[in-house]
Amino acid sequence: MRNTINALLPRPAVRFARRLWRGTAGVLGLAEAADPALADLSGEGDWKAAGEAIALWARALAGVQTNARVLDIGCGPGRMAEGLLDWLDADGRYMGFDPSAKAIKAAETRLGSDSRASFVHADIFNTEYNPRGQAPDAEFVFPVEDDSIDFAFATSVFTHMRIDGVRRYIDEAARCLAPGGAFLFTIFLLDTQSRLACEDGKAAYKFQHPIDEVSATIDRRTPERAIAHQRKVIRDALQSAGLEISDKIHAGTWRGLANAMAFQDLIVAKKPVS
Repeated sequence: MRNTINALLPRPAVRFARRLWRGTAGVLGLAEAADPALADLSGEGDWKAAGEAIALWARALAGVQTNARVLDIGCGPGRMAEGLLDWLDADGRYMGFDPSAKAIKAAETRLGSDSRASFVHADIFNTEYNPRGQAPDAEFVFPVEDDSIDFAFATSVFTHMRIDGVRRYIDEAARCLAPGGAFLFTIFLLDTQSRLACEDGKAAYKFQHPIDEVSATIDRRTPERAIAHQRKVIRDALQSAGLEISDKIHAGTWRGLANAMAFQDLIVAKKPVS
């Protein structure tokens, strides 16, 4: 059903239908009322639980400590921030940046009073989230100093970016990480297993429209709606940036798997100590 909707309806129609459902369900008591604009910017689900999940992954997969300096790449309206700030101790620090000015304003309203947290609007062009943005993501410089971050993460960010921007973000993550720091990100990977799942109709998304030689999208009209990238290209980008995959690539349930760590594929890479 999801693939059919993606194929038939333009993005504005999908957003309108989602907002109509949320409003109706809230009035009828079928679902918790939510700000439709923020839900479009961040996704559904329990925001605090999402942040707690990131903290768990950081601790279990990368050994990140509670006094970590954290960078949230594509933070939206602070979806992950609340759970992370509950986990971080008094010495911990959190910074999030996002191309949506509306999202950053919402994050500051909710969590800006916490002295450990800061939010930055990055005017990056993206057809999905900031179509009037001025800065190409392939040239963007993260608003942090070299070697200043212990844990950086990007959840459901690379799934909306073309490969040149993904490579740039991987390079920037490597630049800002302190030696021993970790970079966690989720992504849709194109490999033998995922391609078969798409062909057999088992995958949540069908990436059937090539963007270039290494990436494909579900929507030719708005490619950044959901993009998948070849596994080898992502591995090569991490290696070129000097990052090492710390364990393995964790395949996501989007492929039709019954059990997985996350919906999207998940990767943790570390910056070597020396």
